[in-house]
Amino acid sequence: MLISILMPTFNSESYISKAIHYLNIQSNTKDFEVIFADGMSTDRTAEIIRSECRVNYQLIEKQDLNMYDAINKAIDQAKGKYLIFLNSDDRLYDNSVIENISTILKDSDAGICYCSDICKLGFDGSTSKTYRYTNFSYEELLLSRHSTFLPHPGLIISKEDYDTLGGFDVTLGPASDYDFCLRVLKQFKVLRIPLITHEFVRRKDSLSHIASFQDSHNGILKLHRLYDDYSMLQRVFGFYRVWFRYKLFNLIHLLKDRILRL
Repeated sequence: MLISILMPTFNSESYISKAIHYLNIQSNTKDFEVIFADGMSTDRTAEIIRSECRVNYQLIEKQDLNMYDAINKAIDQAKGKYLIFLNSDDRLYDNSVIENISTILKDSDAGICYCSDICKLGFDGSTSKTYRYTNFSYEELLLSRHSTFLPHPGLIISKEDYDTLGGFDVTLGPASDYDFCLRVLKQFKVLRIPLITHEFVRRKDSLSHIASFQDSHNGILKLHRLYDDYSMLQRVFGFYRVWFRYKLFNLIHLLKDRILRL
């Protein structure tokens, strides 16, 4: 069973080598392909891909509107049954990620999965882990007003289900993945996989830190009138309930980790 890893790139020369390194060292390189969707970088991104990537890959160089447009275009070239999204400034967590995912998928009939835990590399180089619930609903993701609980990195989706959903709505800018994951939870059952699949690298110029990020999320709610079925009390209560549960869930896991290290 082949897995396609989709990586959009644009002027990524300062960090893409590490992403490629963790692709190269995977324990079963025959089980996946990588599709780099480059938006016509003006730096050495394409050159680095060609010189350093030693696994089965394709490099698509086309002008695009944003990273989600790049992913949509790359999907057409994907040969895998399942798709995984990986940003060019992030990296797979260790050398057994694809092997572990392949083992789980071979024994499952799930069309969509998400990997529950994420390792974050902070601005100062420190690392931390984020844990997600055993389940998460469409309503909770909607009321959270944020993609923290189900972002597109860590999502594993069959190509068939991706096509059914129609891919990312590229007109929504930084919140395209929030919109996509709302549609995922609204239409499909999602299997939680208790694995850390990638290391999320925090950068001050990344999409999640630009000023318009939250505005674009709120724009989705207005555009699709998703709040119309909820009173103001339900919106406010739902928002704080979701975030309190998330913080408490992570605090408990953090304490467990510290106790295990003693």
